[in-house]
Amino acid sequence: MPAKTQPSRASDNSRRNLVIAAITLVTAFVWLIYKILPPSGDPGPTPGPTPVHTPTPKPLPGGGRLEGALTDRSENPISGMRVGIRSGPQTQTDAQGNFVLNGAPTGDQMIIVESANANTGQLAQNIHIATGQTTKTKIIYDAQTSQLGLLAITAPVDSGELEVRRDGNEHRATMYGRCDGLPQILGGFDIWVLIKSERDQRLWVQHPPAIIDTSARSWRANVMLGDPQHPPRNGERWDIVAVAAVSNSDIRRIANTPSLSQLPPHISSNVVTTITKINR
Repeated sequence: MPAKTQPSRASDNSRRNLVIAAITLVTAFVWLIYKILPPSGDPGPTPGPTPVHTPTPKPLPGGGRLEGALTDRSENPISGMRVGIRSGPQTQTDAQGNFVLNGAPTGDQMIIVESANANTGQLAQNIHIATGQTTKTKIIYDAQTSQLGLLAITAPVDSGELEVRRDGNEHRATMYGRCDGLPQILGGFDIWVLIKSERDQRLWVQHPPAIIDTSARSWRANVMLGDPQHPPRNGERWDIVAVAAVSNSDIRRIANTPSLSQLPPHISSNVVTTITKINR
């Protein structure tokens, strides 16, 4: 009997080894498939953040963009007014007094505002339009003073020094500015510089008017600050505004104000404030 049981045990061991080998092989196969193909529903590894590319703003076609609002002296919107850049685009203000000019020429430009009513005249105002950007402005239109052009002062600049020289009992300074486009609007015109000291509310209108260089489209004014009894002080602040009016007009009547602080808002908005530097 013992001799007959030995082959049976060997056969059982062989079968058991085959089963174990098969189970091991299946397990390895399943594990390999699991690694290669994750189970359904598993989102897999979370991808990293996608880089965000912010495109560089392209320059606006044709130059710059001008956005603005037109109001009266009480800040009520004025609709239906023509607004444009001299030798450039034009548009009309909407019901809220707003306007947009695309493709506006850049640099120092002249804004022209006019009504359909020819009797109200035009308003001219200097503005600097940046290249490839949106420039915003607010314009106050006053029909009574629309015959005045508002001029940019290029020297001295706002918050800059005003070089003052002493000439006997007088103190004088030279100022410069631009007047591009005014001949087409006002025809013959004079340029007046109005100044006021922080210590004195009196408005000084300079006589004679500024010297105009039509070929360079610029002006130069030799102004006197104060008088022998009220000379300027070193470091004193002075407010300056330059306006253009039709030749031989009475600038005092047009301005109709005893002080710079009481000028119409659309004029006083162009005031440049400087600090005097007296050369002794």
